[in-house]
Amino acid sequence: MPQKAIDQNGVLVIPNIQTSDAGNYVCMGSDMFHMDEAVAVIIVKGRTYFVGLKNFFLKGLLTECVLYC
Repeated sequence: MPQKAIDQNGVLVIPNIQTSDAGNYVCMGSDMFHMDEAVAVIIVKGRTYFVGLKNFFLKGLLTECVLYC
């Protein structure tokens, strides 16, 4: 996780996202009975970033990327 990233109660914020922030991000959650995880793939190209989650992509401008877990 980038040093500038902020993780608050399952919300990951990457301010001023850059190409060096690209990669796979894994969110894991569990309780007494189950454990689950979701993988987000962040791709940064030019001034646009893309977030791939299982069946859809999100697209945004290079300002701040917010992932909700």
